[in-house]
Amino acid sequence: MISALRKRLSYANVTATLALFFAMSGGALAASHYLITSTKQIKPSVLSSLKGNAGKPGPAGPQGERGPAGTNGTGSTGPEGKPGPEGKPGTNGVSPEGVEFAAGTNKGTCNTKQGGVELKGVNTTYVCNGKNGLTGYTSVLPAGKTETGTWSVVTSGKEGPTNAGFASISIAIPLPVALAEGDVHVLASGAAPTTECPGSVAEPQAKPESTADNLCLYTKEEFGTTFLEEVGLSTGGASIEFSGSALTDLAFGSWAVTAPET
Repeated sequence: MISALRKRLSYANVTATLALFFAMSGGALAASHYLITSTKQIKPSVLSSLKGNAGKPGPAGPQGERGPAGTNGTGSTGPEGKPGPEGKPGTNGVSPEGVEFAAGTNKGTCNTKQGGVELKGVNTTYVCNGKNGLTGYTSVLPAGKTETGTWSVVTSGKEGPTNAGFASISIAIPLPVALAEGDVHVLASGAAPTTECPGSVAEPQAKPESTADNLCLYTKEEFGTTFLEEVGLSTGGASIEFSGSALTDLAFGSWAVTAPET
């Protein structure tokens, strides 16, 4: 076996074998001698070229648990403030005094045709008179409207079987149609309201009719008088006759009249 090995050994084989040995042992030595353990061993320009691009952001992590609630503050109350200084008394007010001035004098915005009142106080103000207005006029009592008044009667005082007396009702605004028999209603003292006369002595009322007037007499007090009849009926009033059983009997009360609705 040894003889066979010797036949294969030659100068070239030995030389190649030694070269391979030294090359391998030299590489291990170089690897141990030039081992990089810090980035400081690398040239900055080379190190910058070795950096890669940033990767994509990773997914969001799970939400953390809620922390415990904080405690309320326990700061102390500040000291109570001191009262401010007392204010000075104000001046007394001045009541304005009104002085009238006649038309023909220009004061403030009032022209010579007006006149007015000058109010003198801390400040002076002028109140001008208004223009003269026209008095309203109604020729007849409007449909369904009511007028009121008072009435009284005293018997004549003549001796005999009848002592007569008349209560005169004067209607300020004439009715559109004249009063007629059956339009006058006399309620004795303490009598209950009726359909035609639903009011009272304190609040006299007369129910409006479709085409006729309604005149209601409410009696507050009566002494021996009795209603007889209505006379002198017109658009401006009526005379109501009473009789008495003795001298100077009397009665009085209130009245209301309402114009027809149409």
